[in-house]
Amino acid sequence: MREVARFARGGRPLRDDGRGARARGSLLAALPLFAVFEHVPDVVLVQDFWRTAVVSKAVDGALYAVHSARPDDPMLAHVRHLLVWFLVRSQRWAEAMHQLVRVDGHVGAVPWTLSEDPAAEYTVFRNLAVAGYEANGGSPATLPR
Repeated sequence: MREVARFARGGRPLRDDGRGARARGSLLAALPLFAVFEHVPDVVLVQDFWRTAVVSKAVDGALYAVHSARPDDPMLAHVRHLLVWFLVRSQRWAEAMHQLVRVDGHVGAVPWTLSEDPAAEYTVFRNLAVAGYEANGGSPATLPR
């Protein structure tokens, strides 16, 4: 089991044993994605970092979380925005586009708010996702809304 000590409840670390964090309707499975994001400046030492097992597992956990979360969860959009950032960097274009459809037009979340110009930062990632998606045969017009 892996401890996620940063997110403790009642003084005890939360433990991700593959069951509790994946409870239906919970966004806890997205926590590793936020942890990886916090350490990106410290750990990006390899060219293929975005395709490593650590990043892939964090992204997959967050994808599971957003697919099973309550639609009215106030943190859902924040997880989706961070997912876009990771999915674009991982060149997972179709998955990035599916998240963009749900959050497009809003830039008030991490990681965009960490930039001096959140709208410009978001626009760059959005354009990269669209270009990558189209270059691989996708059409934004056919995405479910």
